[in-house]
Amino acid sequence: MVNRLLRILAEFVQGKTQILEGENRKSPEIVHYYNEIVRYWSKLNFIINKTLRSLKLNKQLKAEVLLFTTYRLIFEEAPLQDILMEIGHSKEISFFLNQLEGFSFDIALKEKSDQEILSIMEAMPTFFIERLLPVMSPRFLEETIKAMNDYSSHKTIFLRIDNYSSENSLETLINSIKNDFDKKKITFQQDKDIPFIFHSQLGDKGEIIRSKWYQNKFLIFQDKASALIAQLLKPDKGDFICDLCAAPGMKSSLILPLNNNRLRLICNDFSNSRLEFTKHYFDVQNRTDVFLLNSDGTKFPARSEVKFDKILIDAPCSGSGTFLSNPELKWRQNVSFLNQNVIIQEKLIESGLNLLKSGGILVYSTCSLYPEEGELQINKIYDQIQPLDLPKYFSPSYKINKKSLRGMGRLFPSIHNTHGFFVSKLKKK
Repeated sequence: MVNRLLRILAEFVQGKTQILEGENRKSPEIVHYYNEIVRYWSKLNFIINKTLRSLKLNKQLKAEVLLFTTYRLIFEEAPLQDILMEIGHSKEISFFLNQLEGFSFDIALKEKSDQEILSIMEAMPTFFIERLLPVMSPRFLEETIKAMNDYSSHKTIFLRIDNYSSENSLETLINSIKNDFDKKKITFQQDKDIPFIFHSQLGDKGEIIRSKWYQNKFLIFQDKASALIAQLLKPDKGDFICDLCAAPGMKSSLILPLNNNRLRLICNDFSNSRLEFTKHYFDVQNRTDVFLLNSDGTKFPARSEVKFDKILIDAPCSGSGTFLSNPELKWRQNVSFLNQNVIIQEKLIESGLNLLKSGGILVYSTCSLYPEEGELQINKIYDQIQPLDLPKYFSPSYKINKKSLRGMGRLFPSIHNTHGFFVSKLKKK
């Protein structure tokens, strides 16, 4: 396990984005160590660099070895001999670890500012912190960051029931699953806001995956945020709806059941490979009532007379609200990456408004905590739309020029136990 993990970490250090697949994905140890070492990468580097400065080594130690051994010693307090056995004993690494045992944050952080300490201790880029301090209090920002780092604090997992391919009613299916899970002592509680979303415990995830309900596609793991955003469309019978950035299809798959499948839905996405996943997902569900389109949503290939009743734009973004499950994204956060996404979002919103009927509904969302990808985007088109109220479940959006604007809301990891999201519901004038 350790050798495989070190190879993956070496590729990460070289700047290669990793997608754990195959045997690596099946190994809980590799998934855990890779995600947590990447999550705390800057903090680990801070510790390593401070320690190396006090040493004079004849041999340069490999970065991946330093990351793994530092995590094991400092974060897990593993015995020194155990670590040396895992990675292979050497004079240099033994020397390094002996020095590392005396590392002190009190000394290392002396004379650092509060912002620097937060950045180091929570392994969060200063860019992220500086971008959010104008719209969050320091205390709430710290709570949000900690919620995105501590996977163990997110003990609730969300599941969705899908009875599309079942001969039984939704109520019958729910009762059958409940009875089975009660016998197996698996937590299964209905959400108070969304009747087809259920809560379980992180510790029950393995049993759920092995159950016939999950294996036969009646149960799907789905973040509650996705369900809340899809539900905002409130589709009516006969609606013509476009999910402009649909892949991988999880929100699209929720839109049809909200109106008993009595509507027309086009799922569009720029990425052909991601749309292939969407196609496979709908094929597994035996859905033939969804139209898939591979096109650039900013230049949607429709005649001028084609107009939609409702449009969902879950836009590409920085992913700054998803660090809990995507820790690698932390280390891509910078001005150019943010601006690149902001430009795409502007074009998608403009395209969406052009494709929408007068009086049509636009739902725009991003899994981002930055105001540039949320409130500031919608503020640019505020004269073209009529804001619509959101359910009380959502937290208020950030204030723009010291004012709260209608039609916008947010989900925060520290409050809602979801990823961080911006969401807006707007009617075209």
